[in-house]
Amino acid sequence: MLAKAVGEDGATAVLCTCSTIGAATEAYAARLGVPVLRVDRPMAALAVAAAPERDTVRIAVVAAVDSTFGPTCDLIREEADAAGRSADIRTVLAEGAWKHFEDGDRTGYLDLVARAVDTITGVDVVVLAQASMADAAARVRSHITVPVLSSPAPGLRAAAAAVSLIPVSPGP
Repeated sequence: MLAKAVGEDGATAVLCTCSTIGAATEAYAARLGVPVLRVDRPMAALAVAAAPERDTVRIAVVAAVDSTFGPTCDLIREEADAAGRSADIRTVLAEGAWKHFEDGDRTGYLDLVARAVDTITGVDVVVLAQASMADAAARVRSHITVPVLSSPAPGLRAAAAAVSLIPVSPGP
């Protein structure tokens, strides 16, 4: 599908919004010949940059499905290594949220994600691992005083910056 988008459809960049397949998508970039960006990479870099006064940043990763934890935690560790930092990562499953997502119950989904965030203590930053969770940050009602990060805004800013560096050929 990526090759078709680039070859036949003329895409000049690809933004992968799925945390689970992000690494595979980035690995395919060299074959495509266009920038391939993960929407969650800028968020991971922001998470690693939290609490600069500490040697180790404490990060809670919230996901609605277990399969998201591995790729997201790997990405955070990669960003931590690149920044010369250590990351202490805790995973928090938003129990029952995915069923609401699958059923099209966005409100129920976001409420359960926010409820999971409300239980978190002792971290420097919270990462919402799935792009679909972005609006849950506004629903958090607890004591959370640390940043609650989601991927869409920083990911789209990075994509826009990458695309602005690509020369666009004039139309006919």
